[in-house]
Amino acid sequence: MRRRAAQDVPASLAHRLDTRLAKYASLLLLCGLTAAALLAMIYVQMTSGVETSGVLMLAKKRSALINVHEQMRDNRIDKRYQAVGHGDWLAGWGRRRIVKEPLHKYLTPEGERRVRVQDDGLASHTVFNLIERFSDYAWVEAELKTGRTHQIRVHMAHIGLPIAGDTKYGDFALNKNLARTEANPSLKRMFLHAFRLKLVHPATGETLQVEAPLPAECRRFVEQLKQNSRETQ
Repeated sequence: MRRRAAQDVPASLAHRLDTRLAKYASLLLLCGLTAAALLAMIYVQMTSGVETSGVLMLAKKRSALINVHEQMRDNRIDKRYQAVGHGDWLAGWGRRRIVKEPLHKYLTPEGERRVRVQDDGLASHTVFNLIERFSDYAWVEAELKTGRTHQIRVHMAHIGLPIAGDTKYGDFALNKNLARTEANPSLKRMFLHAFRLKLVHPATGETLQVEAPLPAECRRFVEQLKQNSRETQ
């Protein structure tokens, strides 16, 4: 298996990339931007939103795009995110929480795209693995089994753990407080990061794994949570 370490690029650059390629885009997969992924794979899918950082896959050829779509449909691509949610990770969940709530896309009166849990929505499946629990926060790994729009964000909000910094489905008062200059912990972005992608290379058949480390602001936020937890013990 070939492993590649990806240099992470801020979520703001992912937004500019998404805007420039929108008229060419055929929806594919992940969020953010990495140099290694750019070399490997013109078609894009932003399933979690352009505020997300991390791994992005681009396909040079339509044949590669079709192959990756087939791997996605057959659930043969391993997509992992890291997120921090605000709320309680319940003791009864253990270290793993499986969410299979169907999701429905709709437009707000202002014309903005939104997603909600709805019984007649599309089947959606996310596995959350607890990395670390803090006072009022949980740091999790999210494993996507399906690739619905805003899936992780809506599923986390649904189980009472809205993602810190999420401006669509999060706690807006909390986000405002986190963004204050003197805030501790401090966060001025959404804490959702596509940190690992594993798939079969469309051309060579080789297993390819691309990883992007947490951005500095996210690392700092986690360290602040750890420090605050130690001080309250």
